[in-house]
Amino acid sequence: MHPGTPDDASHNSVSCWEKKVWRVKINYDGRGDTLSILVGKGRIMRAEEHGPIIANFDRKGKLVELEILSASRVFGGFLSAIMRAKPGSKMIEVTV
Repeated sequence: MHPGTPDDASHNSVSCWEKKVWRVKINYDGRGDTLSILVGKGRIMRAEEHGPIIANFDRKGKLVELEILSASRVFGGFLSAIMRAKPGSKMIEVTV
């Protein structure tokens, strides 16, 4: 047993293990070929561009949204690699 785990006899009635629920909203704009992944509720105050991916952050620096430009090109290679992969094979990495 490890200290702080639920099986630890020294823990109190309030569990130190909490399950976080992530709510994600995904939208695809076919006209603009943009995939948006909304992961937070804050107002976008800052954006960082990393190639075809734009990360949008709130005023506290928390990620609010990921935007993937030219999504069909970006995910086309990714989905093709997944389709070729076999269960139990090594990790797949796709560079865009």
